[in-house]
Amino acid sequence: MREPAEADVECIRGWLTSPSDDTGVYLAADDGSWEFLPYATLAEQVRRVARLLVEQGVGSGHTVCVLMPTSHLCLATMFAVLAAGATLTPIAPPLFGSHEQYRRHLRGVLESSQARAVVTSSGLVDAVTRASADMSQAPAMIVLDRVPADPPLIELASPATAVLLQMTSGSTHLPRGASISWRNLATNLAAIDAAFEATPGDAFASWLPLYHDMGLIGMLLTALYASVDAVVMSPVLFLKRPTARRTDREAGGIGPTADI
Repeated sequence: MREPAEADVECIRGWLTSPSDDTGVYLAADDGSWEFLPYATLAEQVRRVARLLVEQGVGSGHTVCVLMPTSHLCLATMFAVLAAGATLTPIAPPLFGSHEQYRRHLRGVLESSQARAVVTSSGLVDAVTRASADMSQAPAMIVLDRVPADPPLIELASPATAVLLQMTSGSTHLPRGASISWRNLATNLAAIDAAFEATPGDAFASWLPLYHDMGLIGMLLTALYASVDAVVMSPVLFLKRPTARRTDREAGGIGPTADI
């Protein structure tokens, strides 16, 4: 895979340098409210988490898995992986099935991705521990429950050749990774933006998971590309309370969804 072009990297990480104060991420809370985080605040959180990752030895050429519930911290951590120069592999938290089924799935992701580290929350430490037991080259586990208080990373690290290593579901065989280049992703975002023609005041809204390409690329990254609001509801909350979802009209926006 070729070294990434500066324009492609800027297309995806550029918002970290000049983030908006007026737009950001609306995240649905369990009580039915919406928590707003401006992109400017999110960018600072990204840089704080990125400093922690760099201090933990993460850098260009590494793959880092992120296994966290849907939250502003999860968003900051995913972009922090890119800011630290590594390739991001988002992993689905356990939703259905037995502990053993999830252990096998997570083990397959960790082995296939050859991850240098897994960033997770304290509630998922046991799942990572079980999945990585006896691995010949187990990834380092970085537990993160809040944004670090350390100073933010000032200079973004040189990017890896791949921006994403997107894993298959592993439903029919062991998970396999699809390596996504910066050019692939930048071209995809430009095409989506051209199709939707988002304007100021629009928003991208979805309950699709952030480890899925439609939730991560079709909604979140596209909203950042267009510098408009992202309206995010976790799939777990949607399944519990589907009537709590903002409609496209209420959100003033557009975005990917799925028929259920």
